[in-house]
Amino acid sequence: MAWKVSKDCWGVRTKELLKTALATAKLLGRDIKPNLPVNCGSENVNEVVIESLVTSELISMTTSRNDIEQSNSMVEILFHKMRHLYL
Repeated sequence: MAWKVSKDCWGVRTKELLKTALATAKLLGRDIKPNLPVNCGSENVNEVVIESLVTSELISMTTSRNDIEQSNSMVEILFHKMRHLYL
């Protein structure tokens, strides 16, 4: 797990955060390819994240509303609370 507070929210920040989480997992002996459930926000689904992490097969990505038939309530409420209620 990794987290960071930033003033902006875009693909480069997501890529940096995911790479930090992958490096931490590797240090802990968890050298696996994680599946990341995300919402359809542009901070998650963008060229930077797709090209640097998904295409290079460092992670796989499951997008709510597209890849998970009934995940909308689970994934979307998490991101809604983190993004809208906190900010």
